[in-house]
Amino acid sequence: MEFARKSGFHAATVVVGATVVGLALSLALVILPASSSHAFAGWSRIPHDEVLFGGTDDVSCMSVASTPSGFVAVGRDESVTAAAVWFSTDGYTWERAVHMEGMFGGPGSQAMWDVTAGPGNSVAVGYELTGSDHDAAVWTGGGTIWKRVAHDEAVFGGSGSQDMRAVAASATGVVAVGRDDSGGDSDAAVWFSEWGSNWTRVPHVEAVFGGNLNQRMWGVTAGGPGYVAVGDDGDVGAAAVWTSVDGITWSRVPHDEAVFGGPGNQIMRGVTAGGPGLVAVGGDYGGGDLDAAVWTSVDGVTWSRVPHDEAVFGGTVHQEMQDVTVGGPGLIAVGYDNDGSDRDAAVWTSVDGITWTREPHSETVFGGVETETMNGVATGSTGVVVAAGTQWAPYDTDAAVWTYTAPPPPPPPEPSPTDSGPLGPSPTTTSDVHPTATADPTPTPSLGPKPTPGPSSEPASSGKGGWGVGWYIGLGSVIALVLGGLGWLWLRRRP
Repeated sequence: MEFARKSGFHAATVVVGATVVGLALSLALVILPASSSHAFAGWSRIPHDEVLFGGTDDVSCMSVASTPSGFVAVGRDESVTAAAVWFSTDGYTWERAVHMEGMFGGPGSQAMWDVTAGPGNSVAVGYELTGSDHDAAVWTGGGTIWKRVAHDEAVFGGSGSQDMRAVAASATGVVAVGRDDSGGDSDAAVWFSEWGSNWTRVPHVEAVFGGNLNQRMWGVTAGGPGYVAVGDDGDVGAAAVWTSVDGITWSRVPHDEAVFGGPGNQIMRGVTAGGPGLVAVGGDYGGGDLDAAVWTSVDGVTWSRVPHDEAVFGGTVHQEMQDVTVGGPGLIAVGYDNDGSDRDAAVWTSVDGITWTREPHSETVFGGVETETMNGVATGSTGVVVAAGTQWAPYDTDAAVWTYTAPPPPPPPEPSPTDSGPLGPSPTTTSDVHPTATADPTPTPSLGPKPTPGPSSEPASSGKGGWGVGWYIGLGSVIALVLGGLGWLWLRRRP
C-alpha cells in the first residue's frame, strides 16, 4: 500500500511537472507572433537546381501565370526538343513536370511561349516544328498532367509558319495571338476558343491584320472593350495595338506617329489591365540603341506614351521590358539590361503606370556569370510576385525564377492622449478639410510599399504560427494533467 502511494505520488509529480513545463511552452508559443514563411522582403533569386531548371542542353522559361492552385511556368527544353512546364503552390518551391513525349513532345520540336489560367485548366500556347515550318500549338492542363490539343491543319497550320505568342482568358473565352507567314510576310493572327480545347482561327482581314511588310502580335490581355493585343507594324516601324469586344471581331487602333512611332523602331511586348486602364511595355530603338518604353490607355483605344527618362528606361546599350503585371506598389515590369559587360535581368515599378522607377541592380539577384533575362511576370493571390526567365549556367542556358515579397506594413503608431477623450480636441473629418473631395472610382491596386532592395537566397520554409502550436500543446498539457490526477486517485484507492 505504501509502495502504491509512493508510486502514485511520484507519477503525479512527474505528470504535474511535465504539465507545468508544457503550459509554460504553450504560453510562450501563444504570445509569440506567427512566424513568416519567408524571412526577407524584396526581390530574391530561387537557388539554381540543375535537375529542376537545367539539363544537358538549353532550357528556357518563357512565361509564368498565376492560377487558383499557385503558379505555372512554361518554356522549352532543347535536350528533348519539346515543351517544358514548371509549377509551384507558393512561388518559392518549384517542381518540374516530368517529360512525356505524348504530352510535351512529338515529331519535330515543340515550345510553349505563354500560359494563362483558363476557364477550367491552364492553357499554354506555342508552336510545333514539323518539316520546314512552324504550326501553332495548344496545351491544356495543370501540375504534372497536360494534354496537347489535337492538331487541325485548317486551324493551326497552313502554308508558311504560324506561331502563337501570347494567350489571355476572360469570361467570354480564350484568345491566342501571334503571327502567320502564309502570305509571304508576317501578318498578325488571332485564334479563339470558348474553353481552351476547341479552337477556331479568326479569319484574316488584310486591313486589320496585314500590310506590305511584317505585322505581329506579341502580347494580349483581357481589358479595354474586351481584349487588347499589342505588337509592332513593319510598314511604319512602330508599335501597334488591336482591340476586340468578343475575341472574334477585331479592329486596328489607327497609327499615331507621336504615340506609337518616332525615330527608329518601336515595339510593344506585353500588356496588362492596370494603372489608368491598360499599360503596355516594350522597347524603343529611336535613340540609337534599345531603351525600355511604356504606353498607357484608359480604354484600349486612345493611347499615350510615357515620356522617356534616360535614367529609368535607358542606358549605354540595350534595355527592354518584356512583360508587365499588376503587383508590388502598383505595377511591375520585367526584362533585361545590357548596360554592363553582359545582360542582366531588370525590374521596373510604378504606382500608377505613368511614373516609373528602376529597381536598383543587385548582381547577386539579377546578375550572374554572363546573361540573365526575365521573360514573364505574374502576381499570385497572396501578393507574391514571380518572374521567370533564363540564365547562363555556364556552358548552356537554364531556366531561372525570381520572387518578390512585399515587406510587412509598419506597426500602427501609439495613440496620443490628446487623440481622444473628453478633454481632447474634436476629430477633424475629411469634409472639414476637403469639402469637395470625392473617392477615386478606379483606385490603383497596391500590394504594399516599395521594398528596400537587397539580395536574398533564404529557402522557403513552412509551419504554423505560434497560436496554432500553442493551443495544441496547451490542450495536450491539460489532458495530461487530468489523466495524471485520475491515475493518482486510482493508485490511492488500491488496497
